[in-house]
Amino acid sequence: DAVMGAFEQIYGSKSPIDVKDIFTKCKDQNRNILVFGRAGIGKSMFCRYAAYQWATGAIWSEYELVVLIPLRSLTGPKYREDKDYNLVDILINHYFFDPYRSDEQKNKLVEKLVEHIRRSKILWLLDGYDEIAQDPLRHLQILLEQLLKTPHHIITSRPYMNTLSYSVNMEITGFTDENISNYIKLFFNQLGSSSREDESLLVFLQLNPKIWGIAHIPINLELICSVWSNFNWTKTKTVTLTVLYDKLTEWICRRYLEKQKGLSTSQTNRMHKKKIYEQCQNELAFLESLAFHGMKNASILLSPELLEKAEEESNCELSGHRHLLNLGILKSLTSDADSTGTRLEIDKHYYFVHLSFQEYFAARYLASALSGAACNKAIEFIQQHKYNQRYQLLFAFLAGLLNETPDSERNNIFWDAILNEPLDITRMQHMALVIRCLDEINSNTTFTKAQELFQLTARWIEIAITHKSQYLLPFVTNILRACNTICNTTHIHQALVRLLDDNQTTTIFRTLQFISSIPLNNPTNSLKRTVLQKTQHQDYQVKQEAFKALTSIDRDAATKEVIVTHIKALSHQNPDIRWCALSAVRAMIEIPATKDVIDVLLKALSDHDSDIRWAASEALARVGAKAATKEVIDALLKALSDSDLRVRQSVCEAFGRIGEKAVTKEVIDALLKALSHSDHRVGQSACEAFGRIGEKAATKEVIDALLKALSDSDPRVGQRVCEAFGRIGEKAATKEVIDALLKALSDSDPRVRQSVCEAFGRIGEKAATKEVIDALLKALSDDDSVIRRHASVGIRRMTAKAATKEVIDALLKALSHSDHWVRQSACEAFGRIGEKAATKEVIDALLKALSDSDHLVRQSACEAFGRIGEKAATKEVIDALLKALSDSDHRVRRSACETSGQMGKKAATNEVIGALLKALSDSDYLLRQNACEAFGQIGETAATKEVIDALLKALSDSGHLVRQNACEAFGRMGETAVTNKVIGALLKALSDRDYLVRQNACEAFGRMGQTAVTKEVIDALLKALSHSDHLVRQRACEAFGQIGEKAATKEVIDALLKALSDRNLFVRRSACIALNRLDEKATTREIIGGLASGLALTWKQAKNMSEYEMIRLLCEICALDVFDDNDMETTEERIVSKIGIDSELLLPGKLVKILIQTGDRVFLRPAVHGCIVGGAAVAIIGNSLWIHERERVTHVMIPKCREKLVRKLQQLFSKEVHHVDTKIPAGWKSIEERNSCEVL
Repeated sequence: DAVMGAFEQIYGSKSPIDVKDIFTKCKDQNRNILVFGRAGIGKSMFCRYAAYQWATGAIWSEYELVVLIPLRSLTGPKYREDKDYNLVDILINHYFFDPYRSDEQKNKLVEKLVEHIRRSKILWLLDGYDEIAQDPLRHLQILLEQLLKTPHHIITSRPYMNTLSYSVNMEITGFTDENISNYIKLFFNQLGSSSREDESLLVFLQLNPKIWGIAHIPINLELICSVWSNFNWTKTKTVTLTVLYDKLTEWICRRYLEKQKGLSTSQTNRMHKKKIYEQCQNELAFLESLAFHGMKNASILLSPELLEKAEEESNCELSGHRHLLNLGILKSLTSDADSTGTRLEIDKHYYFVHLSFQEYFAARYLASALSGAACNKAIEFIQQHKYNQRYQLLFAFLAGLLNETPDSERNNIFWDAILNEPLDITRMQHMALVIRCLDEINSNTTFTKAQELFQLTARWIEIAITHKSQYLLPFVTNILRACNTICNTTHIHQALVRLLDDNQTTTIFRTLQFISSIPLNNPTNSLKRTVLQKTQHQDYQVKQEAFKALTSIDRDAATKEVIVTHIKALSHQNPDIRWCALSAVRAMIEIPATKDVIDVLLKALSDHDSDIRWAASEALARVGAKAATKEVIDALLKALSDSDLRVRQSVCEAFGRIGEKAVTKEVIDALLKALSHSDHRVGQSACEAFGRIGEKAATKEVIDALLKALSDSDPRVGQRVCEAFGRIGEKAATKEVIDALLKALSDSDPRVRQSVCEAFGRIGEKAATKEVIDALLKALSDDDSVIRRHASVGIRRMTAKAATKEVIDALLKALSHSDHWVRQSACEAFGRIGEKAATKEVIDALLKALSDSDHLVRQSACEAFGRIGEKAATKEVIDALLKALSDSDHRVRRSACETSGQMGKKAATNEVIGALLKALSDSDYLLRQNACEAFGQIGETAATKEVIDALLKALSDSGHLVRQNACEAFGRMGETAVTNKVIGALLKALSDRDYLVRQNACEAFGRMGQTAVTKEVIDALLKALSHSDHLVRQRACEAFGQIGEKAATKEVIDALLKALSDRNLFVRRSACIALNRLDEKATTREIIGGLASGLALTWKQAKNMSEYEMIRLLCEICALDVFDDNDMETTEERIVSKIGIDSELLLPGKLVKILIQTGDRVFLRPAVHGCIVGGAAVAIIGNSLWIHERERVTHVMIPKCREKLVRKLQQLFSKEVHHVDTKIPAGWKSIEERNSCEVL
């Protein structure tokens, strides 16, 4: 991460930007953006979010297609080395892959895609450049070049692996405080957890500033949430990235032991972490070996050869650990649903769910190697690669893992390898390495040498601040921005206090700037007092920076002392001081609505400086409903006439926020006044405020005012009015509003038309008049794809419950429209109406649609008949479905299958059954799946010998979905399907590799047993009760419960009693329920006693389970839309040189190589500058220079005649960083002096 933003003079300052606005930074018609972000920050989630927002019509409607490509997938088996690929191949492989498409269909698709590419209507989201940057394969490089030449693309990368040069660079920086709170609530809400759980976690984080700092990185917060319920975090004083991943690994291992090795939860709860890891020793060793060798080979995709190597090295064969690949840490590139892919687990390519997991397990591998026979090799690896930025997180994890072990010798070995030769002669990357590794160490660690390292880092900070190196302070600041642990150690805080007590104003100023830039989440009282004192400094620039620093280190400290300081500063004659003081108040996590604070803000609202007034209005908006006093409202009303637009807009926002919780007459009247303001932008903000208030604002006065505003000449106001009506919802469904919205649907501005469609959709059935439906149907022909999308959604929402004659007539007319979009939407609407649409006119129109030239219309017509159900099962419809079952388009055939099943017995003619039997032999496995499902829905009527034979064959189908539905079909057919062959096949299905097939087989036995309690069925279920899969045992218990008292034989009761002691909670629970349902025959004393103890055990475990179920292993990452602004504030020479280095026109390694080979000292300065700006490390190993730059290492031999030149190079590097000391602390022994690596 050091490369990105290492020198802000070159990279420019950072400012937040909304996703929808990122292209505004592009200066020409091509839109190419490079998005940086460190590990786990949310780059992939940003891409998914952007694609989703486009798909919903929220952003970038100018694109016809947004294509998300995870770049690592280009290294997979779909892209062979012996073949060249193009952009069309990528689109087909990722989004349009269909092995059963005919040549004619494929040619048409290719033509369409080529046209899209030619017209530049595609936006490419290219995720993970850093994961393939080091791949030298020719076909991959050619493919990547084509992607990078596309006129519209966004590409993401970790900073240190980037070799690309873009005019627009942005950075994802992590969560805000508000994001953290929202994410935690959403996380536990989705798990169905109580609010106490999320509240307790949030309180814990806020009371532990170090953990709070870590939680700003999305993946870290995700991990904290995932393991929160299983660990007592209150005892954890320092949470580093290593601790998070260690806790998660422990939790995964506990689950593995319970799910796969049969240990009960109570057993694993009694086991310490050490014992857990011992039980999973081979499995962990496999993952560690796989991760390390994958990284060593620069492989993100892990080939079958690497899996085999890991098996051999770890002594953990996959054949004996078949669930190892399904732990949740590895994902296969080829899914089971891909019928063209391999079905052998060991023949697939795998990857870790996130690159940081691979780095963590690779670090575990090295940690083990340092105490074994491979110690010397491990040391050699560390020495050779410690400056390779691809391994930076790996080495940080390694430092953290070793710190957690009681083995101080391994710690010493590791740090000896880091701190001894070979050393980076630029000193910069060595400092970065030490700081990152040290950040994973607890400051209270028993590792004695750690304190010396913390002191060394504090000295580096003091040197960086007190010396005027153009490189050193920006570099150190950037490194420490990502280091929450080390920034909150007493050594650093003491150093900062010393610097603030310096007599030099420049030193104080630079120190305050530094404090504002790093995560000081837990400042000492001494540091806070010292910063507070500097707000009284005589130099106004120091005062200004002191307020900024105070804001950054103590945002929630609305103490009397701080507030008094800010109030006093607000009267300062210098507007910059007033601005900083007010900004400090605004930045507080919680702005207290005390009289003192409100009075300060009201006074600021009348300041002669417009910036101060704007900040005050924003602060009042944040206070919200707590500020709803007459005095505040009067002041805000007055501010609506402010000369500054920003103030007027913020005042409207303040009224909107106040109105969310306190809809007073005063608030409404104020917004009504703002709505008629002469400045349309104020009116726009007032509309947004009414939308925020929602249905509470649905008074006659408000609606009338909004209607009046809808006639505003500015389309942005019209857009906001429509949005407000949509948010007010049903209460806005007056005739006047609907008429006005209908008129707005003809507006020339597409933004207004889009908002109208969306508003109608939100208002719903109350707006479902014939005129509205007609207008929305007309909007389906709009040139704007976003409008068409919203119109379609609006129609579907309305027609579901509002099937009036007018609506149906409008839809019938739409079925004859020339535009296929309109015809398709009409079919979909009839489907949502359902049975109410089963009139002769509708059925006749849908029959006609089944012969439509457009396959999507035919498909939607089939689906509509399916939703209408049996009422549409006329002879004409069934004949049309028969024809559809032979349609040229596989999607139409699938829909026809589904519809035949939904119509049930009425569709069970010999011809339909014959067509479904034919579908069971179709090459399309999804069609075969639908055919099985249809037979199940038809039920016993379909249980002919031919159908049963076909379903028996389907039980051996290669598609797991086909096998699942075949089992379900047999269950629905009941006793008519109970033959020895069927029972034998279902028994075999109990051992199917797919767990849903196993479950459905059990359920089939249960359903059969309800109508046909044969000895064969009972025996099959008894056998299932002893199955190794707990889900099969659970379903068997449920099946006996379904059968009821007919199953109450001694053998069944004994088996269910035994199941009450099952190691799995859900099996025990199902056995309890089944025994209760066996009724009177199960009321023996033995059974009652067994039930009582079983229920008690289940209840006891259920309490734990409610917490256990809160945890989910999440593998996706949220992102915050904050990016780097690319305004560069430095000399042209340095900008040009940096661009040259970024674009690899000037490689640092090449500059050093030219210097050594030519001996020309003119290359000395460029070599030094290039290495520092390019983030390269330079080490002397033997008689050669090793230059580590991003993913490559350049070796340059040092001839005897150039040794003096190399010493000069060292001197220049040292001078640039003011001779900062990177030597190891006194008393440390070198590796050569140790004999600790002997084989034990």
